[in-house]
Amino acid sequence: MEILDTPESQPDAWRRPEEILENGYNFDVGLAVSEGFDMFKKELWLFVGYTVVVLIIGIASAVIPLATVILAGPLNAGFIIAAHKIQSKEEIEFGTFFKGFDRFLPLMLYSIVSGVLIAVGIILLVIPGIYLAVAYLIAIPFVYFYHEIGFWKAMELCRKAVTQNWWSFFGLAIVNILIALAGALALGIGILFATPLIQCILYAAFRQVSKNR
Repeated sequence: MEILDTPESQPDAWRRPEEILENGYNFDVGLAVSEGFDMFKKELWLFVGYTVVVLIIGIASAVIPLATVILAGPLNAGFIIAAHKIQSKEEIEFGTFFKGFDRFLPLMLYSIVSGVLIAVGIILLVIPGIYLAVAYLIAIPFVYFYHEIGFWKAMELCRKAVTQNWWSFFGLAIVNILIALAGALALGIGILFATPLIQCILYAAFRQVSKNR
């Protein structure tokens, strides 16, 4: 198995890449959902407010080619960063959600590259696209928190780690789809709650893999 280089300044809060790939981890879908919900409800209205801003930016940027894809990574990272601070018992404010732009380039590159790879996989044989969509399910926190190894190695770390429990993550993806559908059916307004909840669940899933101490 290929072992990724470990940056000297890798935060102590996270397992080092080789630990994840060599030693594996236990993954519990139900635990990810319950922990994600707990994080979400602690700052519910901040999450909802930020979701409104993200939707407005998405609508406004739709007229510019590729703008939505370029902004998707940093904007979605905002949910992850807020969830991390909540889990770490740190205070958050509205500006916290925009910290993803501090690592704009790697998050943008992840968004573009993963989108292309998944699209190609679906076009060619469908199954590779589905595999990659699940394998990159928690790639944003990997790219953000493991940024010092580079966006591509962080993506690969995520893919290899998720592959160890791919079917469980597939189940998590189905749960998130159901949450999104429920939000869309609730007069559309429910999406304001479903979107941040899903992101908090994904962060909780990332924590199980990375073993936040």
